[in-house]
Amino acid sequence: MLKKKWFVVLALGAAFIILSFGIYLSSVVIGAAAIDEKELVMNETSVLEDEDGELIAELQEENRDLVNIEELPDHVKEAFVAIEDVRFYQHQGIDPRAIGRALYRDIQAGAAVEGGSTLTQQLAKNAFLTNDKSLMRKTKEVLIAMGLERKFSKDEILGYYLNQIYFGHGAYGIQAASEMYFNKDASELTIDEAALLAGMPKAPTTYSPVDNPEGSKDRRDVVLSVMERHGFINAEEAVAAEGRTVPSELHRTENNPAYYTYIDMVLAEAENTYSISAEEVYRGGYTITVPMNNDMQQTSYDLFQDSSYFPESSEARSEASFFMMDSDTGGVTAVQGGREYVRQGLNRTTLKRQPGSAMKPLAVYGPALDTGDYQPYSMLVDEKIDYDGYEPSNNNDEYKGEVSMSEAVIESTNTSAVWLYDQIGESYSSSWMEKAGIHVEEEGLGVALGGMDEGTSTLEMARAYTSFSNNGMKVEPYFIEKIEDRSGETIAEREISEAEVTTPQNAWYMTRMLEQAVMEGTGAAGGDTSYALAERPEPPHSKPLMTRQEMHGLPATRRSGQVLCGWI
Repeated sequence: MLKKKWFVVLALGAAFIILSFGIYLSSVVIGAAAIDEKELVMNETSVLEDEDGELIAELQEENRDLVNIEELPDHVKEAFVAIEDVRFYQHQGIDPRAIGRALYRDIQAGAAVEGGSTLTQQLAKNAFLTNDKSLMRKTKEVLIAMGLERKFSKDEILGYYLNQIYFGHGAYGIQAASEMYFNKDASELTIDEAALLAGMPKAPTTYSPVDNPEGSKDRRDVVLSVMERHGFINAEEAVAAEGRTVPSELHRTENNPAYYTYIDMVLAEAENTYSISAEEVYRGGYTITVPMNNDMQQTSYDLFQDSSYFPESSEARSEASFFMMDSDTGGVTAVQGGREYVRQGLNRTTLKRQPGSAMKPLAVYGPALDTGDYQPYSMLVDEKIDYDGYEPSNNNDEYKGEVSMSEAVIESTNTSAVWLYDQIGESYSSSWMEKAGIHVEEEGLGVALGGMDEGTSTLEMARAYTSFSNNGMKVEPYFIEKIEDRSGETIAEREISEAEVTTPQNAWYMTRMLEQAVMEGTGAAGGDTSYALAERPEPPHSKPLMTRQEMHGLPATRRSGQVLCGWI
């Protein structure tokens, strides 16, 4: 009988063990199946950098910079393990001891005062689940935690956790928090700094050192005491760390308003050229290298804010746009979409306006040189002529009978431009401008003077003028040199795109005439603005010129490979 009883006990024990193992194995399998690793791909800040690697702007949905767990000092990892889950390296995702201790203290207090969740459970909750308090959610949390432990190493889990958690003031993850509060890389955190950050996830607002320095210090000292109690640091280190002050200010990186237009045009190019949406850029952790000249971008913005460079208006503030590119490569070095440009707002560099006399080199003189019948010193008619009811006149109402093409360009002579346009023919001029990237639907001689219903944009004009400054080749402007993903792999890189518009000789002729217009002709009136730009720090061998000439147009000018165009 006794033998039979022992047999039953052993059988029940074996059944219990088998059942327990089956439940555990099922839990692990179910938990692993519930893990979608895409949920562990966290939003990360993308950055714009210039060609020298200098930071221009940060683009983020969440302020998070991922850090490799191997780059963190041991005391950083130990601070979080000590205060959040001291048996982290012993359990398999759930800690029965911690659960029992938390339950006991909750019963003693008569309320939920302590949680028993492990770091793995917290990662499971933050990455895969909602914040509801249902029993089913808690069950899923446990199952996913067990699955995570099966799927990843302890260091991998801790790394995911430290990159995931929120530290207040918009900072997600240990790296962003380190930069926000201490203005340093997470790999440089000291023991007291690590303890302060480890104490924050429980209540980021309550333990913010900026909003609540006393509470933050008290919480930090608790973490230090726990670290000392469990042997992570010694008593001397704990005392020294407790004597340190807490940070009193935040270190935020605010995007410069001078860069707003450039940022938006980078995002547009990323989507239109490389099929990377703005939303993906904001969360994808990309490094985007751009050809911006920081000094010129800032200088152009500052000048746009200076009202002395713009005509006064009693009705509204005068507006403008500015576009500067490298005529050799197409890299856009500076751009302003308006004097009061706001992110994703009206961008005047792509807004079509009447170009005024800036159209003459494109509609008249460039095409005329290409006919082979005209040279810079060919003589043109400078008289008032009635063209079936259209009778252009010069601004000063003076007429010389005839002038050279060079003189007509320098003085921006209206009558000569219209006469020459009539000679070469509207069709020939339109075909030439199409090659330069300017599409003209209007008919009539007024096109020679920029008299167009729809007009053209600053961007289009700058691109067209590269035909002169780049030996006859039109270059497409670009804003992105290359894009690297969060792993540092280059996933996109610019290619120079150019097309022949005119001959190198005729491009040289046109460039020399335009330079003379700026130095001694009608463009000289804008010299004060030109020098204001040149006085700011610039790259070597570059002297970009900005001129206000007649009506709406600013003629593009080349100096050392730079083409600039703008409207006021």
